[in-house]
Amino acid sequence: MLKNIRYNNRLVYFLLAILYVAFAFPFTPAYIGLGYDQEIFQYIGMIIDHGLVPYKDVFDHKPPIIYFLNYLGFLITPNSTWGVFIILNILGLFSTILVYKIALKQNKKGVLSIVIASLYICLINSHVFLQGGNNTRQFTAYLTIVIMYLVFTKSISKISIVSLGVLLGLIFFTQQNEILGGSVLVAYYLMFKSDFRLNTWQEILKNSLLFLLGLSVVFVIILMLIYNWENFSQFINQAYLFNFDNYIQQSSILVKVLKIIYAFGVKLVYLIPLLLASIVIIYGVSFSILKNKKLTIPLIIVSIAFVFQIISTSISGRTFGHYFLMFIPYIMLLIIYSINNIKDTVLKFLLVGLSLSIGGYLFNQIPYKKEETIFLADTLKIVESVKGENKQFYSFDASYLRVNFNLNITSPSKWIYTHYMDDMMLQDILKNLLSSKTRFVLVQNAYLQEFKNLDLFFTTHYNQVLSNNKHSLFQIK
Repeated sequence: MLKNIRYNNRLVYFLLAILYVAFAFPFTPAYIGLGYDQEIFQYIGMIIDHGLVPYKDVFDHKPPIIYFLNYLGFLITPNSTWGVFIILNILGLFSTILVYKIALKQNKKGVLSIVIASLYICLINSHVFLQGGNNTRQFTAYLTIVIMYLVFTKSISKISIVSLGVLLGLIFFTQQNEILGGSVLVAYYLMFKSDFRLNTWQEILKNSLLFLLGLSVVFVIILMLIYNWENFSQFINQAYLFNFDNYIQQSSILVKVLKIIYAFGVKLVYLIPLLLASIVIIYGVSFSILKNKKLTIPLIIVSIAFVFQIISTSISGRTFGHYFLMFIPYIMLLIIYSINNIKDTVLKFLLVGLSLSIGGYLFNQIPYKKEETIFLADTLKIVESVKGENKQFYSFDASYLRVNFNLNITSPSKWIYTHYMDDMMLQDILKNLLSSKTRFVLVQNAYLQEFKNLDLFFTTHYNQVLSNNKHSLFQIK
């Protein structure tokens, strides 16, 4: 067996924190450039502080938890993205410590557990998956780690069961389609003993009622807030019905699953630590089957949950990199529960390879550059003259909601992004611009060519004051 070392948990946590900060550094507000979803969430967090409400005063198709996180971030650091960055990365570090504790409980090996936690830090902060951070699946991945910690390290108790209900409720109101994998883990916890013997029906009923209590706490709080905002119908239409009508691609679930598996496989080329992790899992599972003729119960449960998670992530039919953040918790648990089956000599070789690949990936990720800041800086200088004046800046490009956020300017239109723009939406936006006498408007040059009435609108009412090959900034005449 690998020799364990004498270590102090606080020292381990400190070392993991240092490594976490190193991996998170390229995504700090001082370093990262413009995003897309991130800008939308930050902007909505800001307008809540103005007394405006999601879904009614602004259109978006996400459940509300991500807006609350950004609102809290805005309260911590107004008009700066540092607040939400700090919140999410504190949660990320907390989830790292839980991964370490799960690994240590299972394997009883300090060095091995540190390497596994380091691998988690590497994957969860990889620019291939994180894509700038502050997205819904970043938060739900952290919540999933907490679920796994409760399910696989804690004996069943009332507090843990209620907590699982709260956690799944938070996931549902953060990214609604990402609950299947966690639901499998929770169902196992509620229905079975650790040796996989089925609980009595009385125990299952009691556990289920406690779980529903935790789940209902989240549902009641969120729905009461939505009711208080007087926008329940907009909430249902945008956060749920809109996705079925406009966002979810119309093809069979099998095709979607195969599509996302292929896309994930392609990521292995860019992430050597992930490739080695996959080799560890395949080798460990194969060795367990050949040696013991069976898999351990946790490995079976995590594997089943991972299959359901893949289905859950595949529902939209899209394969954006940040979607795969939800795969990482399951990959970590598969490593933890399969790696102990590997011979020590092979395991040492794999651990060295993992450690070197993690270090190499960190070295390559640190120079990860932010994009398109010159035009943003020039735009901010010009638009700064209306700082704090509501409805005086509008961007057809959601990435430039950063201007609204940094200068504390609410949009004159609820249509804060135009990815799904049609003539009805365009006419509503132009009507809002005129009625608000919006002084500055930023538009993609491609839109000026695509929508002829938009080009005519700017020719009539605005002067161009700044442009590059992608965007033009106009000022009202």
